Amino acid sequence: MLQKLAPNAAVLLKNITNKLYTTKACFETARQTVL
Repeated sequence: MLQKLAPNAAVLLKNITNKLYTTKACFETARQTVL
C-alpha cells in the first residue's frame, strides 16, 4: 500500500510545486506590468 502511494505522493508534490511556481511567475509578471 505504501509503496503504491509513494510515487503518487511524489507526483502530487511535483504538480503542486509546479503550480506554485507558475502562480508566482504570473504574479511577478502582472506586478511588473502594473508598475
